[in-house]
Amino acid sequence: VAEAKARGFTEPDPRDDLSGMDVARKVAMLAREIGLQRELEELMARGTVRRATPLETTCWAYRAAGCVGAYWDELIEAEHPSRSARERRARRRAAVRLGLGLQEVNLLRDAHEDHRRGRRLLAGLELDGSTPEAERAWIARARADLRAGFAY
Repeated sequence: VAEAKARGFTEPDPRDDLSGMDVARKVAMLAREIGLQRELEELMARGTVRRATPLETTCWAYRAAGCVGAYWDELIEAEHPSRSARERRARRRAAVRLGLGLQEVNLLRDAHEDHRRGRRLLAGLELDGSTPEAERAWIARARADLRAGFAY
């Protein structure tokens, strides 16, 4: 991992690559672009506890708030056009990540209530103290998305 990072093959934080979250975020954006959209609640089995996968959570977070960042970026682009396609893509990614980060904070805030209602929206997170690494990972993910979004 250290060698891959040194050669520039990883995200700035290699844990993003190792956890699969970076790929999940990209797949979620692609899924949205080709029309594969589902509400997270549709992914819950009737009457049972259904644990969302990281990709399902990312897709839902995008639909809930990431798309708001993308739309906001469209409005800004109309008033202040980007100087290049590269700048445009970077700005849009930052806007989407800001929306994702805000929604991830909402999911973390609501995790106890969601668990009480039988919903496990944050993959790997149990609130009985048995998964502190999962909680730290979701907090780190939200922080990373917010930091990237603040660049917007």
